[in-house]
Amino acid sequence: MFFSDGGFRTQTNTFTTSLLAANLNLPLYRFIGLFGDVGYSFNNTSPFWDYGVYLEFIPDFIEIHFPLAGSQKVFVQQNDYIKNVRFVLNLELDAIVNRIRRGWY
Repeated sequence: MFFSDGGFRTQTNTFTTSLLAANLNLPLYRFIGLFGDVGYSFNNTSPFWDYGVYLEFIPDFIEIHFPLAGSQKVFVQQNDYIKNVRFVLNLELDAIVNRIRRGWY
């Protein structure tokens, strides 16, 4: 998953020039949490939003985002739901060493 289009965890295909966005992660228990994104493009009249559940095994290195619904569609009702699941996998050795030096938080 590449954090573009305002950091949305779902594919939007709508933002082309400018976007004002806010993203929220709400940890629930250990590595499980909720996420939400909202954004407004000055080219469109209605805001865009999405929300879902995430599993964050190692923050910024191994994460899986399961979207539930968004302004464009309800993801969990689709037959091809697995195509909407996004993940982060960062295997950059320098970044892993720096995270270990800083500690787990």
